[in-house]
Amino acid sequence: MKSGFSTLLFYIAITISAADYTSEGFSAETSKNGIVKQLRYKGTPLLSGIQLNGSYHPGEEKHDARFFQSWDYTGTAEIQRKGSTMISVTNSSLGNKEFQNAVSYECRETFSPETVTLEYKATLNRELSKQSGIFSTLLHLPADIPGKGMKITDKNGNEMLRIIPKTFDKTFRPSGRIFQFALGKGKTFTVAAGENAVISIMDSRAWGGKNVCLSVSPAVPWSHKPRQFPAGTVFRWTITITASN
Repeated sequence: MKSGFSTLLFYIAITISAADYTSEGFSAETSKNGIVKQLRYKGTPLLSGIQLNGSYHPGEEKHDARFFQSWDYTGTAEIQRKGSTMISVTNSSLGNKEFQNAVSYECRETFSPETVTLEYKATLNRELSKQSGIFSTLLHLPADIPGKGMKITDKNGNEMLRIIPKTFDKTFRPSGRIFQFALGKGKTFTVAAGENAVISIMDSRAWGGKNVCLSVSPAVPWSHKPRQFPAGTVFRWTITITASN
């Protein structure tokens, strides 16, 4: 797991920018394959990287059963600009050494001064199996986020206040529809999952890393045994990011 997460960070680092977005509020870099980097609000760092990833049950023939948007080198992102809004749209495919072109995906990112909206659609081109959902979006939180407060809202509107542990805590496993982070000096930012999606914490400090991330995925019930997702299965989910300063 450690090496896989390190690989993910490496690929985010080497992606080549397709376009920069700047405004009086949000700013960001986008890569040629649709990855978002260095998302800021009025100069305050919020997320160092945002990308689609996935994994599935490899079956009896063991192999690296993962997909990363950073492994897509086709560079198909198309940029549209209108006034203070920029839209990046990527239509491409994901695969690995075992299954090339296993997934067709669309990633639509809309940047405006006060809101960033991410829309994902992933379509299986072959049957895959897993005990839960196959895809998620990984959002890398700021390095100084441990020790800061957060408010979590679940799908029923119930709220819970938590402090992000300064060191790894295996009992810290919150999930919900909306995560709002307090960054200090009145600054906050909020990540909201769309309907039928869920946000959870991925803490690389569990295996010696330094990053705390959010994982946003379509809500798929857990199964004790891997379930089959046939070719043609479509997964959709959205993410909205806002901030105040």
